[in-house]
Amino acid sequence: MDKEKINILIVEDDESHSELITLSFESSSMPVSLVITRNLNEARVSIAKSVPDLVITDYVLPDGKGTELMPANKEEHPYPVVMLTGFGDEQIAVEVMKAGAFDYIVKSAAVLDDMPNICDKILLEWNFTIRHKRVERELKESEAKFQSILSSMYESAVVIYDRDGKITAFWGTPETDKRYGIRAVDTIGRSIRDLVTPDQVEQRLSDIHRVFDNGEKMLVEYVVVLPGGHFWHETSLGPMRDANGNITAVVGFIRDVTERNKAREQLRKLSHAIEHSSAVFMITDTNGSIEYVNPKFTQLTGYTYEKVIGENPRILK
Repeated sequence: MDKEKINILIVEDDESHSELITLSFESSSMPVSLVITRNLNEARVSIAKSVPDLVITDYVLPDGKGTELMPANKEEHPYPVVMLTGFGDEQIAVEVMKAGAFDYIVKSAAVLDDMPNICDKILLEWNFTIRHKRVERELKESEAKFQSILSSMYESAVVIYDRDGKITAFWGTPETDKRYGIRAVDTIGRSIRDLVTPDQVEQRLSDIHRVFDNGEKMLVEYVVVLPGGHFWHETSLGPMRDANGNITAVVGFIRDVTERNKAREQLRKLSHAIEHSSAVFMITDTNGSIEYVNPKFTQLTGYTYEKVIGENPRILK
């Protein structure tokens, strides 16, 4: 335990019991500042003056029940409250735990004499619980931020693969779920084999193995087949390492480039049509200089492509 004094509030109306508790701490090496109160009112006054590290209270007190000392917000207890009962009663145990007690103890001479050790164990467990809750809260906050960032990136998702190409985690957005016709969570456990066309399987698995074996980062592009249709993914693959630097998984940052590739294909088709058109095509820039002419232009005018590029169309007169 920390050598700084631990502030413990005991709420006990039985003087003989409070004396036993006091004697047990006096004969221990536990560094404590012990406050003994006899009822709820005295306990509230003491808490208002100084917030304790631990409250141990009798269940039945002259002015009420010890459960009334529970903080209003059960999710943000500033200290653990442990209930003392004169006899073991399952109904009372359920009641005090539902009220928010950290634990309950059935009183006996041996228990009161061993109170320093009991308090030590309670505080250790309490500190562990607090740390666990803090980590959980930080994880939730981090995931919320991650989801917020991801949601703002319409074309993006993140996937984690094991060595066999099985998806162990996938983060998408409601938009990607709708677009792909499948929820991100429903892809977990599926293999990349199930998501790409048969002719791509070996290459995609090879990419994952290269990252696992060499720690190599790479940018790959491929088609996935999902309930919502066929989609082009441009994926940045990289290694995920543990605390010892060992590669444990492959992370893929996915960018959906389906619309980009569709536009590129349309442009290719348009270019092909212009190149082979029987009509004359000329494109100029904002200054009126020729940037492009198609073969039909050179055929009809007699000017070579190299001759007219960069010139003003007036040279044709």
